[in-house]
Amino acid sequence: MKRNIGLFLEDHRNSTTLYFAPLHTDFASDRISRIQKKDGLHNEDNLLHYYTELSFFKYIIENIELIEKSIGHCRKKGFLEDRDLQDATVRRLEVIGEAAKNIPKNFRKQYKETEWKKIAGLRDIIIHAYFKINLDIIWRIIKEDLPILKKQIADISKSLK
Repeated sequence: MKRNIGLFLEDHRNSTTLYFAPLHTDFASDRISRIQKKDGLHNEDNLLHYYTELSFFKYIIENIELIEKSIGHCRKKGFLEDRDLQDATVRRLEVIGEAAKNIPKNFRKQYKETEWKKIAGLRDIIIHAYFKINLDIIWRIIKEDLPILKKQIADISKSLK
């Protein structure tokens, strides 16, 4: 048996209209019971927070993998010459930062080895100082920092399942 978990969202065009946005999950009810026992989650609100956190981790991993796929075997010179690749990569880094910012503070404190503030800070730089982005730094982040972040997020996700 599957549980349907989602959010009721207000339509910004008509404040009296609500619609249901399901959070897609493959968890069976017995897995939910194990999660409840393991983490002391006893109500649907806590489960909603749990699934939301997992979704943010999923977005981070997906965007890292999209960067890896688009960069492929590209060398730095090729990256610096390809404006479309730069734009796509920077956008994906922005999404990673936004997802990291939305992970609850108390949860981020549990996983201090992940540099949450730097991840969110990069997102802020991308958003607010777009014309000042240093592509050499972006390249270093792609090659050095993203593999570490990917492993950390994968480990956190596994520990939650």
